[in-house]
Amino acid sequence: MISVIPTSPSAPAGRARRGMAVVFSAVAVCTLAAAFIGQDTEGPSARGSHTSRSQEPPPAGQESTGDPVALDQKQPPVDGVLTHVSMPIGEDVLAAVRKMNSHPLPDGKFEAGHVSSRRPEGVKPTRTATGFTIRLPSGTPVPTPTVYRGRLYSGGGFSSREFYCFDATSGRCLWAVDLSDDGPSWPVASEGTILFNTESCTIFALDAETGKQHWSWYLADPLLSSPTVAQGRVFTVYPAAELQGAVPLLGKDQNAGERNEPESARPATHVLVCFDLKSGRTLWRRWIDSDCISAPVATDDELFIASFSGTVYRFRINDGAVLAAVAMNATSAPVVAGGRLYVTTRSEGGTLKEVLAAADRSLDSPTAYGLARSAPYLDRRVQEQSRAAKAAAGFEASNGILGGFGGGFSGGMPSLADPPDEAASDSD
Repeated sequence: MISVIPTSPSAPAGRARRGMAVVFSAVAVCTLAAAFIGQDTEGPSARGSHTSRSQEPPPAGQESTGDPVALDQKQPPVDGVLTHVSMPIGEDVLAAVRKMNSHPLPDGKFEAGHVSSRRPEGVKPTRTATGFTIRLPSGTPVPTPTVYRGRLYSGGGFSSREFYCFDATSGRCLWAVDLSDDGPSWPVASEGTILFNTESCTIFALDAETGKQHWSWYLADPLLSSPTVAQGRVFTVYPAAELQGAVPLLGKDQNAGERNEPESARPATHVLVCFDLKSGRTLWRRWIDSDCISAPVATDDELFIASFSGTVYRFRINDGAVLAAVAMNATSAPVVAGGRLYVTTRSEGGTLKEVLAAADRSLDSPTAYGLARSAPYLDRRVQEQSRAAKAAAGFEASNGILGGFGGGFSGGMPSLADPPDEAASDSD
C-alpha cells in the first residue's frame, strides 16, 4: 500500500505544495508510505528533534582502551551518542584480494531477461484524510521505492513479478510491467533509466518514461543487493555458486572441515560486475569474497563495497582496479563523507556487539570508536528464529536466504591464500 501524508493541514490530500518535499517508504507488507514534508516548518527544537554533531576521534597519542566489546563499560557517552575512545581494527588483505583476482572468472555471457506490459487492475489510489494509499496485490513485503522526475517507482513485492510507475503527486498508475523474474529490489535511477535487481537472479534496465526494456541480464540466484549507478556505469554483485570449492580465497570457512579443505581456504563466491548504463555491455568484473551488503557505494571515481564476510573493498570505477581491501568485520554498507569512510563493525569475542568504525577514504588505519552496542541480531540462531525469517518462509520457503549471513556477521577475518598454477588477467 502507498500512503501519502501531507504534514501541513492546508495542503490538499495527495497534492504537494510548492516548497515541500515528498518522502516515500515501505511501511508494511504490500504497503508503501509517502509523506509531504514542509520545508517551511518550525525549527528542530519545537519538535524535539536533534541536530547532528560532528564526533572526532581522540587526539593523537591518546591511549587505546582495549577490547571494543567493553567500550560502553569503560567510558561515559558524549552527548549520549559516542565516547572519546578508539582502537585500531582490521587487517589489510589487499594482497590476498589481488591474488583472488588472478583466478579465472566464470563465464560472462548472460541470458537476457524480458518484460511485458500489464494492466494494473485494482492498483488505484484511495483517498484518505491525510493523502492517499495504494495497495499492491502481491501481499508480500515491498522494498523501498524511488522518486525520480516526479514519478514513484516500486516493485510489486518480494515474491511478485511486477514493477510499477506512479505519479508521485496523485498516485495514479502511469505504467506497469510483468517481469521474467520475481522479487524486484529497490530501484535506482539515472539518465532516464530505472534499474533494479530481482531476488531470483535478474537485473533490469527500463525506460523511466515508458517502462520499455533497455536491457536485462539473468545473472545468478539469488541477488540480495540493489545495483548502483555512477558515471554512466551500473554496478552490481552476483553469486558464482558453480565455482564454490574451486577457488581458494580469503578467510576461515566455518564449514571447511566438511569439505576436507584447509581452514585457511574459503571459496570465492561472488562477482562484482560493471555494465554500461545505455547498452548493458559488460565493462569489467572482479571477484569478491562474499555477497554485497545493501548495494555498492560510488563516490567520485571510486566504488566501495562491504561484503557479508566483513571485508570493505575500494575499486577504481574506470577499470575496476582493486585499490584497497580491509577485513574489518563490517556489518553495514559504508558511508563516505568528508574524505572519511564510516561503517558499523562486529566486535570480537564475548557477547556480539556492534561499534562504529571510521577510516580515511583510502582505507588507511581503520579505527573503531564510540559505544559498542549489544547486537544479538548478528547471531545466526537469532536470525533463524526472527519474525522476518519465519515470514520469509511463508513467502518463498525454497529461497532460504535468511538463515544467517556469515563472515562479518558470524565468521572470521580473511587471510592470505595461494592461487592455483593457472592465472587470469585482472581484466575481463
